[in-house]
Amino acid sequence: MVRSAARPSRDSLLLAWYVGLAGLDVLCTSAILLLGGIEVNALAARVLDAAGVPGLAGLKIATVVIVLACWRAVRARSAAAASHLAEWCVILGAVPVVLGASQLALVAAGVITPIVR
Repeated sequence: MVRSAARPSRDSLLLAWYVGLAGLDVLCTSAILLLGGIEVNALAARVLDAAGVPGLAGLKIATVVIVLACWRAVRARSAAAASHLAEWCVILGAVPVVLGASQLALVAAGVITPIVR
């Protein structure tokens, strides 16, 4: 008899989406930088100036770890609140990806040029 694998929880899937979006954010930012653009997030720009794209990736990893730790702390008190937090993590994590991907698409179409320093 073959046992089926347990399905991941909704929150686990949402948090996996959040982690994926964090990675896409770094990729979009890297592409924009390669086209001569700049990082518009002040904190990320300082990290980028100090440590380059690896530093930016490290900052993103640190933010993911903090978010996951906060989610666990909230989940210990309220599963419903943790679920809402996971939803908001995905929504807010999608914002820079959508903006960055839109900027890349507009640059590729020749509609705009990247913001340069």
